[in-house]
Amino acid sequence: DECEIEVKVPVEGLKMSPKKVTLNPGDSCQLTVKVSPKKATIQSLTWYTSDEKTATVDKNGTVHAVSSGKTTVYCLSDDGYYKSSCEVTVK
Repeated sequence: DECEIEVKVPVEGLKMSPKKVTLNPGDSCQLTVKVSPKKATIQSLTWYTSDEKTATVDKNGTVHAVSSGKTTVYCLSDDGYYKSSCEVTVK
């Protein structure tokens, strides 16, 4: 008999870059996140913003500035519930 064993490597942290960004309405920028360890089994992230009237974020971490104000964009690891953020100012 044979048995296949899969060893799950949990997420231990996230690091978003940049941590702060200033945009004009209509502009966009790409946020990047490093998942640690690099060999974590589940690398997927969920993105959201605290104020979609100021800026939105898509599933790939692209921030789109909507109107003047400040908001925070977050990413949450789908494994381990680690969170990282970026402060977004829209002029």
